[in-house]
Amino acid sequence: MRLLILISFVFFLLFSGCDNDMENGNNQPIKTETELGILPKLISLPKQPLQVKWEIDEQKSTNAGSLIALLQYSISDYNSIIKNSLPFEANIKERMESAFYKKWVPREIRETINTVPVDNNMLELQNIYSLQPNLFTQTQLSPFVHGSITPLGQGYILISLYSL
Repeated sequence: MRLLILISFVFFLLFSGCDNDMENGNNQPIKTETELGILPKLISLPKQPLQVKWEIDEQKSTNAGSLIALLQYSISDYNSIIKNSLPFEANIKERMESAFYKKWVPREIRETINTVPVDNNMLELQNIYSLQPNLFTQTQLSPFVHGSITPLGQGYILISLYSL
């Protein structure tokens, strides 16, 4: 339970203010990618996605970083990934920063998800629970091995990984 709360807090800190023109601690703009590019070298892809959107925020001063990816899969691939992903010990409803949710989750998916405001900046996604990222963290030498995946429905999976 504490682990899930800690992970949620870490993701809240990582996702606060995620914009395409946001800068990291190195005053470098964070670029959002829409092609696979080097993503398969950073995370393992258990199935070939139909669409991708991803970005990395590396903090060289702390040797830490985060990787966020929104992947769209065919429904059969999506179901296979969800079926083979491990649950966390406790089921806690997913929470996301409001601006991040509006920017990253496609409108057609947002229309199917019931949300409850937790405070001015956070939304709780009803009936959506994070899973362990075990299928996405099998790439050798990748620093992004901690985090979660969030099945959003209709083939969309949000991957939130970080390095320490």
